[in-house]
Amino acid sequence: MTKANRYDPALNNNFLEMANHYHCAVMPARGRKPRDKSLVERHVRILYTRVYAKLSEQTFFSLGALNDAIAECLETHNNTLFQGKECSRRTLFDTYEKSTLSALPSSRYELKDYVTATVMKNCHVRFGPDIHYYSVPYRYIGEKVKIVATCTTVEIFCKGSRIAFHNRNRRPYLYTSCKDHLPSQHQYVSDWNPDRFIQWAGKIDPAVRHYIQKLLEQHIYPEILYRSCSGILHLEKKVGTERLIKACMLGDKLQTYNYRFIDRTLRNKTESIDIGEETNLTDILHENIRGAEYYKS
Repeated sequence: MTKANRYDPALNNNFLEMANHYHCAVMPARGRKPRDKSLVERHVRILYTRVYAKLSEQTFFSLGALNDAIAECLETHNNTLFQGKECSRRTLFDTYEKSTLSALPSSRYELKDYVTATVMKNCHVRFGPDIHYYSVPYRYIGEKVKIVATCTTVEIFCKGSRIAFHNRNRRPYLYTSCKDHLPSQHQYVSDWNPDRFIQWAGKIDPAVRHYIQKLLEQHIYPEILYRSCSGILHLEKKVGTERLIKACMLGDKLQTYNYRFIDRTLRNKTESIDIGEETNLTDILHENIRGAEYYKS
């Protein structure tokens, strides 16, 4: 429970979702009433003795091997006769319980991550655990939404209604978008991705392609990176291929990767400047430079 209450206790989200998935009701034990918990705690102790104690000294190299060993111990436990009785847990289950059970769901329950976020102006929400962005319909811009993620899917809810569904992508700083979610002026931008700009730059020159790749490696908001790439590559029509190549080579030499540097370099016509080796200040001879030897005296 996340919050105890005698009449309406609050269960943690994952446990409640699992119970709903398997159509089970959860009845928390009453506070300060050990009689509600004694049977469960005793069975936990028995399982600890018959399963954990037997496996604690063994080493397993995969989850599958561990599960197989646990299943074998459980089978032995279920077929063990009760003390003073001629029946086992397996016998009681087959005789009284099996016929009354409902069929299991077709899929297993998956643990979920729950995140609250606000829809950004670009119609996306940020899923913090993966640092990934998912689109929602543009009419929900500014709304607070709940993101529910399993190992494979991401669902987004607003006021109890599901408004978006995506396959989970764990690659950070990228967008997963559905064109139907975006207004017309954003749909062109939604087609932007790293491969598009790298291929575009490669058609100009390998040096430009290398510069764009380095720019895209920065951990900056993706749309900002894409706009910088688009601005740099469009400069080819304005200044020519040769000047753009030289500017990119200069930027790479100085390890400065952004649109502002390339644009300023081309406007100032400094793309052909020769950046040589840095001068060692200790090699400069001048009467006003005393040097290290002065301070040793």
